[in-house]
Amino acid sequence: MKKLGSVLFVVSILLFVSCNSDDDDITISNKTIVGHWQSVTSHGYSINLNTGEKTEYDEKPNESLTLKLYEDGTCSKGSRNGTYKLLGKELDVFLSYYHNMLQKEISWTENYKIDDFSSNKMVLSIIQHGTSGGSDPIYYESKTTYTMKKVN
Repeated sequence: MKKLGSVLFVVSILLFVSCNSDDDDITISNKTIVGHWQSVTSHGYSINLNTGEKTEYDEKPNESLTLKLYEDGTCSKGSRNGTYKLLGKELDVFLSYYHNMLQKEISWTENYKIDDFSSNKMVLSIIQHGTSGGSDPIYYESKTTYTMKKVN
């Protein structure tokens, strides 16, 4: 009988410890993600795919992210407006602006992965591929991870 009491005591302690009041277990949804989010840190890497050379960085200069996500699916990133779609732990942001010189609308999509989420913190990462250079292009991959804080 003492063993049963000891087992029940240990189980109740484990249940108490595992049930904390942190909001780490908040489900990511269109309602919980709504708000004004501002990056507080960023870090990542860039890989020259031609040579395999990898450069890691913390606090990439001029790499701040501000996202305002609204309940109706519209958003803004800095001064650009658009829409967003949440699919599980993927946040797709569709942005555009009118380019006066080209006299046409320029549109693009940014695909973020939500690595961590709570009511006032969100960690987003984005991987991008591209080329730079002229006749002998350099192919690259870069990943930036942003730790975001909810400011409203």
